[in-house]
Amino acid sequence: VSTLLSGSLTTPSAKGAFVVPTAFESIASTTVGSGGSSSVTFSSIPQTYKHLRLILFVKGSSAGDTYFRFNGDSGSNYTRHYFYGTGVTPTSGGSSGETLGYVGYNPSSTHFQTAIIDIYDYTNTNKFTTVKSMAGTGYSGGGYILLTSTLWRNTDAITTMAFASPPGGTWSENSSFNLYGM
Repeated sequence: VSTLLSGSLTTPSAKGAFVVPTAFESIASTTVGSGGSSSVTFSSIPQTYKHLRLILFVKGSSAGDTYFRFNGDSGSNYTRHYFYGTGVTPTSGGSSGETLGYVGYNPSSTHFQTAIIDIYDYTNTNKFTTVKSMAGTGYSGGGYILLTSTLWRNTDAITTMAFASPPGGTWSENSSFNLYGM
């Protein structure tokens, strides 16, 4: 991950030459200590970047969903879509009028889930905010892969993002939440 974030990987341009992709700059990181935590919040998010990326390595004390909330908005302002698979059968769905954004489901309280969350154009107050996430975990000899999206139907710039622990549990020790600006 550090190689990817440092911008040392290259991508081909249209002419065949390699160019360095836009780098990510670390804004904040949190690692849950012993005893767990009921929530993790990034506050005072700087308004100086174009996009945000979060990288999570998390598990809860119980299996469950990973949700987020922007700026403390608990109104029915989140539209969510998901596509997931367990290696055999893909499933998809969605909902609107939700009170939380959605990252994905971790079916295990013993395996960590890795998630990459991209928040596009988070300071633009002329449109709603779009979020894309990819998550996965291994469990019971198999795997669980998710692709999700959330539309936050609010035109406020994002200044705070909170992650509630899975329902009925806490974030387990060593769960890490990392916020980057691009």
